[in-house]
Amino acid sequence: MVDEVAITLFETRGCLEYTEEDLPADLAGLDLSYNVHLPLDLPWTQGADEVFGTIRALAAKTDFLRPHSYVLHPPPGDDRELERLIHLWSGSRNPESLALENVEGDDLRDHWPLIRETGCRVCLDLGHLLAYGQESLLETPGLLGQTSVLHLYGPGPNGEHDTLSRLDNHGFRLLQHVLHNMPASSVIVLELFHPEKLVESLDIFRSWFRNGCLAR
Repeated sequence: MVDEVAITLFETRGCLEYTEEDLPADLAGLDLSYNVHLPLDLPWTQGADEVFGTIRALAAKTDFLRPHSYVLHPPPGDDRELERLIHLWSGSRNPESLALENVEGDDLRDHWPLIRETGCRVCLDLGHLLAYGQESLLETPGLLGQTSVLHLYGPGPNGEHDTLSRLDNHGFRLLQHVLHNMPASSVIVLELFHPEKLVESLDIFRSWFRNGCLAR
């Protein structure tokens, strides 16, 4: 059963132009909760204030759905712009609603003191973790306890998002470890972008629970 939808606002310009045709009002009447993935092309070179203005405008378009989490790829470089962005976000929203994702070239460990200090959360992408050799991230004390979103799929050799049938035994054991240690309130997102792969992965995921392979 699917009870939550991830709204992927991947492209800044196009998503800022969304209208009710793209985000219809009747979505709020569905028996679903929502989380939002913020753009991958945010204008970090223009500074955190500009980024925050963009994020605030996008959040306004989805506020009627009351998303509980907003997933953000951290910017390159040191923490100054990220810290400023979190400060601006926390001025009007709960910092716990902002979740930083581990991405290629950034496994979040350098940001962990800032994450812990500000109270924002982690979006753990298991496919990135496996594809980019980030498994040591799981050794960070307290990190899984601060994970609010888990992105799950079978990673290809370059981090491609493929069906869960590609998750090998090692990846499956890591998934078991993550599920056992992250909060029960955390959301699992099957991050697949092709309907056939999503349906196949949903069937696989359900079978794991039916067979008692996974526990939370």
